[in-house]
Amino acid sequence: MFSKQEVESTESNIVLTALPYAANYSKFCSLFNNPFDNAKAVLSNYCSRDWLQWAPKGPLQRMGKNRSAKNIKAVDEILTNPDLTSVTMLVDSINSQVQDYSEDSSLLKRLVFICAMANIPYQIVKKDKKLVLELLEAPALGLVSNSIQTTTMTTDSSGLLLQSYRQYPLLPEYTQTGIIASEDRNYQGVMVTNDPAMLKPGKNYLYVVTLEGEVWFAPQFNGSTKLTHGGLARQAQLLSGGSTGKAVLSAGAISLGYNDAIFNLASGHFQPEFGAYIPLIEALMDKLPGYKLLLQPTYYKSLDDRACVETSLDLVEGIRNLKLNLLTYLQQVHSIPLTAVARKIFLDINTAGTEYQEEAIKFDAEELEMLFKDKELGKIISDSLSYCPEAIQEYGKKLLLTETNFSLQ
Repeated sequence: MFSKQEVESTESNIVLTALPYAANYSKFCSLFNNPFDNAKAVLSNYCSRDWLQWAPKGPLQRMGKNRSAKNIKAVDEILTNPDLTSVTMLVDSINSQVQDYSEDSSLLKRLVFICAMANIPYQIVKKDKKLVLELLEAPALGLVSNSIQTTTMTTDSSGLLLQSYRQYPLLPEYTQTGIIASEDRNYQGVMVTNDPAMLKPGKNYLYVVTLEGEVWFAPQFNGSTKLTHGGLARQAQLLSGGSTGKAVLSAGAISLGYNDAIFNLASGHFQPEFGAYIPLIEALMDKLPGYKLLLQPTYYKSLDDRACVETSLDLVEGIRNLKLNLLTYLQQVHSIPLTAVARKIFLDINTAGTEYQEEAIKFDAEELEMLFKDKELGKIISDSLSYCPEAIQEYGKKLLLTETNFSLQ
């Protein structure tokens, strides 16, 4: 149930919540999902943990144990309704079936969190002995505002960027216990390092980029025994205490010169695609300042500098900074339309991302106008205009030209 501090009655019986439930429910959300999918994830957790309604008093008694079997069934059915396509429709459907939340604090708190997350104005009304959640129309925004803060992510922007990158899993045929044990034994006595200064110039090495964004190296052979990327990923995990080694952000072969590095993508234990070059280049840029980074755009069993293309480090760095700034912006409280536009820009430029599509994302005139009118987002875009999607670059240049001509008049 809500405590007196959580719910306070006024003369008009309008009650506002003031608790930041993000600490309880943001873990079910992803920054890269839209509000509707995040809302469904929060409500799915409510349905999947129905045993809590029977929790006895004692260690299991905590916030969220007050649940109704009837409500759980209703919410479960609503979540599978394909006709519901927005957060507002979702909450409205639940409200139409749940007339009183006084005995189901778990569901009410989740809905309050969802409304705050999606910037939907709401109020909790105490009618007789019932507790009712009401969604407000836009004109009522001046009368009642939500005091709950939107979901807060504990991960910084760099961590969120790594989380957005596509992960390449170890292929199933290399996950058998016997194969893993054999590959790991082959690494006994082998130098595994994340320091490129330890690599001999002109010699080929294996590399993997872990889910934490760290690049690790190992020789291709231990004597006459060929080493594997799967084994290297597990060695990196043991040395760093990071991810399990069952997936990587990138993997391949690399050879360092005295002022350059050439590298390709693996096609064995892991099968990274072209976008996997991005996390590798971002890691190498920080470790090899001043080096030329030459990537091999096609799969070869051996490295060949004649087939390599020099990476534009300024371009990679500029896009990375823009992605980080957009992620910082997305973690703050903004209107839904602005958040949606910022997210579209991020998805369009994040070529290593899980959701990246080859076809350029389209921006309509209203989105472009809104983008540059917002002071904070407009500055982020203006400062990195040359790294933005083409449609935004063209609009920004026209806008700048118009402003320049106006100032000269």
